Amino acid sequence: MGFIVDKHNQALDARMGDQTRNQRWESGLIGDPPLISERELDICLMKTIRRTVQRGGNVQFENVMYQGEYLAGYAGKTVSIRYDPRDITTIWIYHQEQGKEVFLTRAHAHELETEQLSVDEAKASAKRVRFAGKSITNQAILYDVIDRSIEKETTNKPSRKQRREDEQAYKNLPQLPKLLRKFRRII
Repeated sequence: MGFIVDKHNQALDARMGDQTRNQRWESGLIGDPPLISERELDICLMKTIRRTVQRGGNVQFENVMYQGEYLAGYAGKTVSIRYDPRDITTIWIYHQEQGKEVFLTRAHAHELETEQLSVDEAKASAKRVRFAGKSITNQAILYDVIDRSIEKETTNKPSRKQRREDEQAYKNLPQLPKLLRKFRRII
């Protein structure tokens, strides 16, 4: 990358006359490109999907129900949802008006406001809830997320028995070459 920036784009090219590639590019610009804020850039990089607003102003996405202010007036209308796949507990809702997307509101997942839930986790939780024979609700997904986090904490901590076995295996490591020599003699 450094070669292209420092050498290639700064070198004179016969096709460009007496300009470098970088100077040629800059001369073709109408003006300085407008700078956008980090927040606007984040919104531009979010994933987008379309959904229909349900009665009461609810929107469902990835088996999670969302509620946002002012959505009740858009019941039955299709809206665009922008979301960060790493955390779908909050989504941004836009409506198409005169060919432009207009921001309506931020919507939060019922009962999941304090959690962080990715798209993949939501799909996996919904699958586990469905497999357990339960109906998929935000509360069921919340309980599954909590159960999974507790399960991760308990599985990451080795038991006393496991620690003893690990210590024993570590103590036996210096004897490994002797075992290999014995094994070679047998073969």
